Amino acid sequence: MHKSLFFGSLIILLFLGCKHHCVNDETTETTSYIPTDYSLSTNWYQNGKDINENLIDVFYILPTCVISSIDTNTNKESFTADLNNYEQRTNMNRSYELANYIFADSANFFAPYYQQITLNGYFSSEYDSARNTAMSEIKRSFQYYLDHFNQGRNFILAGFSQGGQGVVELLHYMSDETFRNMLAAYVIGYKVTKEDTISSNHFKAAQNETDLGVVITYNTSSSPETIMPLVHTGNLFCINPVSWSTSEEPAYLNDSVTITLDNTNHLLILHGLDAQAFSPQDLSQYFPLGSYHLGELTLYQEQLKENIKKRSYPKQ
Repeated sequence: MHKSLFFGSLIILLFLGCKHHCVNDETTETTSYIPTDYSLSTNWYQNGKDINENLIDVFYILPTCVISSIDTNTNKESFTADLNNYEQRTNMNRSYELANYIFADSANFFAPYYQQITLNGYFSSEYDSARNTAMSEIKRSFQYYLDHFNQGRNFILAGFSQGGQGVVELLHYMSDETFRNMLAAYVIGYKVTKEDTISSNHFKAAQNETDLGVVITYNTSSSPETIMPLVHTGNLFCINPVSWSTSEEPAYLNDSVTITLDNTNHLLILHGLDAQAFSPQDLSQYFPLGSYHLGELTLYQEQLKENIKKRSYPKQ
């Protein structure tokens, strides 16, 4: 991995986490939901590339890019993102730039803007309402993609953090016919639970770097004690994205960093990096020291980029 690219991408993620509005907790309420119109090109990330019929597609879902959002009509907090807010859109675009680098190198890249749950929304009494809005947006955008963009091509689902939650939602939502065209689903920095596997046959854990119709899932921490419960509790799946193995043999990310799969806790254990860089002080209430959640894309960006190619074009 190029050192400059790694730290540049890390700065992008930390910047996304630190940009927010101050909110008075005494003035919180949800806003009425107006569905996003996915027939408008402005509601899709544009990377300037034309669709190549010889490539597979990646449908990618953003992580949480907004800590809090203010309803301009009521001047009170909304627990879903405002897609008309320039600052929030800018944060989403910065996150999309990293995802585009990883997932669009060898694929057509489709990525919707959606009224995502704000970080504060995950810890509010309005979570269920905010979740319903965000997941409805994700399912509607995916259906629009299938109806208007996909044209029968094989595709990959991918999402990080809240985006990984969205991928899990889509695996439940999609028909078996659609699932047959899915090469793999990358649930990055989120969980697959026993309930998921019981309620749908679309959840099969990846075992290596080329198996198909599988779910690639991992969470990274310095120890089991420093996991983020929100994205990990109940998780059944985990694969090491450095070795693309489910063995507990340590894999070297670089000369000083090792990634070891803990199969008891379905967790990646990282040694050799400064955990403080991944848990900024103003976000410590969300990201415990020792959690590498903010780095789940940046840490393994080169491995993910190459793995997309191997799963999508096995004969090349």
